Amino acid sequence: MILDFLNKSLVNDQFFRTHFRFVCLEHLEVESFALSPTKNLRGVHDSIHCRTSLSTPIRTFQTFRRVDALAARCETLTFAENSPSLDAENSTFAENSTFAENSRRTRQTSNLASHGESRLPYVGQVFSSLDEAFDLYGLYGYSCGFDVRKGTTRKGKYGQIIYQTFVCIREGINPGTNDEHAETQSKTKKRRRRPSTRCDCRANVIMKRRDSGEYFVSVFNEAHNHKLISEDCRHFMKYNRKVDSSHQLIMLKCAKVNISPMRAFRLFKELVGGYEYVGCTSNDFKKKSYQMNSYPDGSDAQLLLDRLITNRDLDDQFKVEYLLDECQKVKSIFWSDAIGVQNYNIFGDYVSFDATYTTNRYSMIFVPFTGKDNHGGCVTFAAGLLTREDVHSYSWILKFVDCMGHNPTMLITDQDPALKIAVENVMPDTRHRFCMWHIMMKVALKLPISLRENADLTSILYDVAWSELDEPSEFEEKWLGVINEYGLADNSWFSDMFSKRKYWIPAYFRDLRMSGLFRITSMSENENSFFRKYLNRNSNLASFYIHYESAMQAQRHFYKQLCMTDQTTTPKLKTHTPIEQHTSRIYTTKIFLDVQIEITEAFNHCRIKSMDTAHEDHMYAVDDRSNGVPNVAYNMVADTFICSCKLFVKKGLVYRHMFVVMHNIGLKAIPEKYILDRWR
Repeated sequence: MILDFLNKSLVNDQFFRTHFRFVCLEHLEVESFALSPTKNLRGVHDSIHCRTSLSTPIRTFQTFRRVDALAARCETLTFAENSPSLDAENSTFAENSTFAENSRRTRQTSNLASHGESRLPYVGQVFSSLDEAFDLYGLYGYSCGFDVRKGTTRKGKYGQIIYQTFVCIREGINPGTNDEHAETQSKTKKRRRRPSTRCDCRANVIMKRRDSGEYFVSVFNEAHNHKLISEDCRHFMKYNRKVDSSHQLIMLKCAKVNISPMRAFRLFKELVGGYEYVGCTSNDFKKKSYQMNSYPDGSDAQLLLDRLITNRDLDDQFKVEYLLDECQKVKSIFWSDAIGVQNYNIFGDYVSFDATYTTNRYSMIFVPFTGKDNHGGCVTFAAGLLTREDVHSYSWILKFVDCMGHNPTMLITDQDPALKIAVENVMPDTRHRFCMWHIMMKVALKLPISLRENADLTSILYDVAWSELDEPSEFEEKWLGVINEYGLADNSWFSDMFSKRKYWIPAYFRDLRMSGLFRITSMSENENSFFRKYLNRNSNLASFYIHYESAMQAQRHFYKQLCMTDQTTTPKLKTHTPIEQHTSRIYTTKIFLDVQIEITEAFNHCRIKSMDTAHEDHMYAVDDRSNGVPNVAYNMVADTFICSCKLFVKKGLVYRHMFVVMHNIGLKAIPEKYILDRWR
C-alpha cells in the first residue's frame, strides 16, 4: 500500500526521528518530530509546523486535504497482484478513480451543507469571521467554475476591517485594452506576450462588520460576463491547487536523491492515480522548490552547524570541528560519524584527499577523505568544506588525524602547491603522493597539437609511467628516452612533471607497503563519479548536507549488500588446488577474484627455472612469461617469502611468483602473516 510506504518512510527516516531543529530542504523545520509506528499519514500535521527563521513561528498547516485525499485513496487502492491481464488492472484503477472522485464531491457537498441549505450566498447571511465567509465563497466559486480573490478592504478607527469585498478572479480591466497604455509599456519595457485573466467581471460579495464583531453579506452579485470553467478542468483552479505537506514530503524525499521537481511531480501523479488528483500543477512544484531552496539563504550555514552539533550531542563518536573568520562567518568545517571513524581504523592506512569539488552555490570546496575497503570499493571516512585553498585552510583540515586517532601511511592529493606545503607541515611522517588520475588525464592535452592524435605516444607514456616493476633508474631512462625521441624536452609541463616524479611515479614507492592500492582505478575518479549522482552545485549548505547523508547511506548500503553476497555465496574455483580453496574462504569475493588470477597465472604461465637451497634462504628463479625472471627467497626457519618484484609489498596480496614457490614446497594454505586483516 502507498500509505504504508509513506508512513514507514516517515517513521524510519532518521532525519525526522531525531530531536533537533533543522529546516527540511530549506522550508519545513521539524522540531521534536518523533512519530510512533502506530501513527498514520493523517497524523503528520500534529507534529509539524513552519518557521520563517530559527525561532519565529508563523503558522501551522491550515489544510491537509491532499494528505487526506491521498490517504483515502490509498485505503481503497488495491494493487491487482493476481490480475490475469492488464485490462483487469486498468479496470481496478478506474473503479478506484471513480471512488476518489465521488468521495471528493461528497466532501464538498457536506461542507456546503454545513453552512446552509443553499449553495448560493445570500444577502444578510452572517459569518463569525471573514475567513469563514471567504472559504464559503471560494467553495461556491469552485462548484460553479470560477476562482475568487479578495478585493477592496477598509478599516475602522481601531484598525479592524469593517468592509471587505470578495471578487471573481477575472475582475478588473485588462491593461492591453488601453492602446495608449500598451504603446507606452512597449516603449519603456519589453514584456512577455501572454493573455490576461481580467475581463471586468462584476460578480462579487461585499461583507460588512456589525458592532458585535460578526460579518454579514451586504451585496451579492451573481452574474458573470465570461465563460465558467468546465468541470473536467476545475482541478487547475487556484482553489483546488495547494502545495501542502504531502507534496513537500515527496519533494523532500526526491530532493535527497537529486530528483528534479518535474520528476517528483510525475512520481506523485503515479502515487495518487492521475493528474487530476495531484492537487497542483508542475509549475506549482517548481515554484515551491525554488522557495524551499531560497528559504534559508543567509542562515543555512548556522543550520548546518546546528545539525552537526546536534549529531555530536546524540553520538559521542561523532566528530565535528569548525572555524569562523573575524566576521563570525563559517570558514571551514570538518565532520565524521562513528561509522566513518571505525572504517578509518580498519582501512585508513591509505587516504585520498580530493579538494577539487565545488558542490554548493557558495563555491565552497567539498573535501572527502576516502580509502579502499575490503571489497575494493570506495569508503568515505570523513568530509569537510573549505572557503579558501591556501596553506592555512589545508593545514587546518589535515589535522583531522587528531579526531581520527592516527596518521595515514600515505596521503594521495592533487598537485596544489599549497596542499603540498600543508602536508609537509602537518604530516611529516606521512608519504605524500600526487593522484595519477589527475595527472594522466592531462597528458594528451599537454602534448603539442601535432602529436595529440598520436595514439602510440600516449600509450607509451602511460606504460612507462604506470610500470610497477621498474626501479627509479629504469623509469628515468625510459621516460627520458621517450621525451627525446618525440621532441618534448622543451615542453614545460613534461619537464615540471619529471622534476616532481618522486611524488607520483610508482617506481619511487616500490618499497612502501600497500603503495599499489590505487593502481588501476583512482579513488578520485570513483569518488567523482559517486558524489556527482547525489550532490548539486546549486545547493545551499542545508540541502548539501541532506544530499551528503543520502550518499553515505547509499555507499554503506552497497557495502552491506556485498557482505551479504560473501556470506551466502561460494566463488567458483579454477585450479581446485588446496591453496585456492583456502583463499576462497579467507578473502572477500572481490579480493579472491584478484588472487585467483595470480593463482591461475602461477600454474599456467610460471615455472621454477632454477633454485639454490644451499643457504638458509632458498633462492628460486621463477620464469614469468610476462614479468621476466624474478627471484623469490624462502626462509624455512622464519617461514618468510621475499620476491624481487615487491608486488606483495605494493598490494598486500600474495603474487604469482610466491604461489609457485608455495606450491613447490607443498604448502596448502597461505601463511597467516601474509593474510592482511583489511582484505578479510
